[in-house]
Amino acid sequence: MDVNRARTAFGRCRPWQELVRICLSQLDGLAGNANAGIVFMADPTGEMVDDILFHLKAETGIEQWIGAAGRGVISGANEAFDEPGLALMLIRWPDSDIRLIETGGVIPEDGDGLALLHLASDTRFDPLPCGAVGGRVSTVFDGTEIAGVATAGGCSGVWFGPRIAHATAILRGARANGPWRRVSSAIGGRILLIDDRSAADAVAADAGELLARAPERLIRSIMIETCSGEEEPGASGRPLRIEQFSRASGEVLVQSQRPGNWLRVTNRNPAIALEEIDSAVGELLDSFPGGRKPRAAILYGSVDRGHALFGPAVSEASRVQAALGSVPLIGLRTSEELHGGELACGTAVLALIG
Repeated sequence: MDVNRARTAFGRCRPWQELVRICLSQLDGLAGNANAGIVFMADPTGEMVDDILFHLKAETGIEQWIGAAGRGVISGANEAFDEPGLALMLIRWPDSDIRLIETGGVIPEDGDGLALLHLASDTRFDPLPCGAVGGRVSTVFDGTEIAGVATAGGCSGVWFGPRIAHATAILRGARANGPWRRVSSAIGGRILLIDDRSAADAVAADAGELLARAPERLIRSIMIETCSGEEEPGASGRPLRIEQFSRASGEVLVQSQRPGNWLRVTNRNPAIALEEIDSAVGELLDSFPGGRKPRAAILYGSVDRGHALFGPAVSEASRVQAALGSVPLIGLRTSEELHGGELACGTAVLALIG
């Protein structure tokens, strides 16, 4: 047995006590010399975070746990969504190369390291290190983020030092419907004017009148990508969810404190998203530092992906795990995804850790 390989466990549709027992039984004798654990909980399991964490520490002897709760969790090809669920991963990293980040703690800004962060649902987003990845939890319960102990909101997680190899990618699963356009006027997330015309009219022109006449369908199908800077962007931007679209007021409301100076309309596309999973995972594996094989994969996938994007016949978890091969996978469904220190919506962020 490779004692350095991460080990995963999964349970669903049971009371929290049974989920813990099921997961621990799957890990019996497989923990090796693990000194760290990741635990993701699917609502309503996260409500019992303190009891779950107590039992995990007592049964495994591991004190360094990170994790969070959300509407869904992933372990390998398995997923529990909008039902009780528990996903565990045990692994060993050098103690000197990892540091738990508790709420209010200092996040190292070492450019060669990696911060893996979980943001509480009501936490105001402040600038984070440019290499930070993770997500905003989608749970309805408070205080379900874990960094050694259950934290009371805020931002928490773990920092990997530069000696731990890593590679990350953001998966957008969309194609551009129009050109980059300048945001002429906006107040917070309310976009008033685009290219000096009504924001709603500008979005409708790129999305198409059929969608524009059905605002609820438009909100489900269309995303906004935004970029800062004075010059027109030449690459992909930060995806944002449209929350309101009104031809009457001419405004478009996006899930952001403030969009960038530029935006473009994109169409969520499941076929493109599946192809992107295969290509992005392949590129990460091929380019992983040192030519080595990652020991673990962590996925933060939007609640707007999964069956909401691919339909009930396609499992996003299965597709990602198939692309990863034997690299163990654990994941959490999030309301916003963090990559490169910026929050996005409707995406998936994948981190491979050595």
